[in-house]
Amino acid sequence: MSEELNGLGSELNLTRLRIMKHYQLGLTDLQNIFHNIQLNNKAEIYDDIIQLRELYKLIDSEIIKLYKWKDIDLKHSFYELDHLPEKDRTRFTIQPTAKKEILKRLLLLNLEQSKSYTLDKNIVKNTLAS
Repeated sequence: MSEELNGLGSELNLTRLRIMKHYQLGLTDLQNIFHNIQLNNKAEIYDDIIQLRELYKLIDSEIIKLYKWKDIDLKHSFYELDHLPEKDRTRFTIQPTAKKEILKRLLLLNLEQSKSYTLDKNIVKNTLAS
């Protein structure tokens, strides 16, 4: 983990706690407001939610940077997610196409590491058997 990512994570945690305390919200209520596409820009909490969204964007971008996947454009916005209940599908998140690409690459990395682990395990096993 990078120092930048660690710092952003701490900032996110402190920002969430400050907002929750100030507005007397639990985490679920805060997340529901965070994902509300119809949040009124005149609402008292509006600027705080925008700050939270920006932190999420920075964290996601830092993770992409750490993986060196500069070709993936996250395109943060509001998207409908089919796997959620019909009346509550809209989330502030990365573009579904970007999400699929990230998951595909993570799967490939996992498969590579699994093969490497299996090879290392077999080498150890064969060495011990000698």
